[in-house]
Amino acid sequence: GSRTQEVTANLAMLLEAARRVRAKVPEARFSIAAFKPLHADMAAKALSDRGLAASIHVGRTPELMQSAHCCLAVSGSVSLELLCHTKPTVILYRISPLAYRVQGIFRKVKYITLVNLLAAEDPFSENVSDDHPERALFPEYLTCEDKSEAVAAHITHWLTDTAAYRQRVDRLSRLKA
Repeated sequence: GSRTQEVTANLAMLLEAARRVRAKVPEARFSIAAFKPLHADMAAKALSDRGLAASIHVGRTPELMQSAHCCLAVSGSVSLELLCHTKPTVILYRISPLAYRVQGIFRKVKYITLVNLLAAEDPFSENVSDDHPERALFPEYLTCEDKSEAVAAHITHWLTDTAAYRQRVDRLSRLKA
């Protein structure tokens, strides 16, 4: 995320997902694209606290996207960059329980991620309460709960199932075109 509050809210869950991926795919390597040095420092401390290894890079997001097999991201304009690079991605956006309840009342579209909104035939006619993130082009989790296991499952699937990975890249390529 580009804002410190996004890093604060989401980094721990993303790192927990990475830990779960590494448990299933030990050869997986991770890189963190930090928007600014403060975020890199936050990531370094969080990695150290959890005993995880990842490279951290400031100002190199496009290069990291290009070299990645698949990605974890916080919802925002970064999803359009990930689409441009045709990278299978899981989107996470953790909010407070109160904000989660409020958004459930006011949100009129099924998805929060720009790529998913672009991919939906009619994003305003879809059942907002139908919670099946695996159906989205970028599986997404707008949540106030720990979804690290579900997030990790998508990444693990793309790392271990070549056909599923290729299908996702093909779908992204069609939307990009």
